[in-house]
Amino acid sequence: MVSKTDYHTALRCPDSRLFTGLRRTRVAFTISTAASLVEARPEQVTMNAVAQLSAGISAVILIAVFPLEAFFIERPAVQRFLGIEAHGIRNVHLWSFCIGARNALAGVGTLIGLWMVNFGDETAGVTVVVVTCIYMLLASLFMGVADALGFWLPRGGSIKGTVASSVLPAIALIAIAV
Repeated sequence: MVSKTDYHTALRCPDSRLFTGLRRTRVAFTISTAASLVEARPEQVTMNAVAQLSAGISAVILIAVFPLEAFFIERPAVQRFLGIEAHGIRNVHLWSFCIGARNALAGVGTLIGLWMVNFGDETAGVTVVVVTCIYMLLASLFMGVADALGFWLPRGGSIKGTVASSVLPAIALIAIAV
């Protein structure tokens, strides 16, 4: 047993044998604790068809919208589809390109996670899908916050996009959690 004084001495002198022993004990304790937590939950985390379908559709939509945001933002039909005004497009093209690329990466990540769920490590795949769906949900909610703060012109123009882009990731997350 290591006393509190020995522990503080070891922390001040990291080259000591006592410090090395404490570090090994702590690593062994952490590994055994993690192993016992895994053993305590023997059921596998799975994704049902509703979660997979809603996450997959959401991913495909993000990937499909990427070229519109990145390359065709100056076209009037794209501006109407995205609910943005034509004035000042040249000033926001950089941001629309970056947002489109981030969304496409989230979509690709979701599809990779879904592939992992079905053909690879299911637990890791579910984790990837959960993280990407949380990103999608939070990004869409921040779009609504930007609108509420008056950053979206015309004001209220993001409501349709916010609702549309948040429903599928929310359904996927709820279906995974249940």
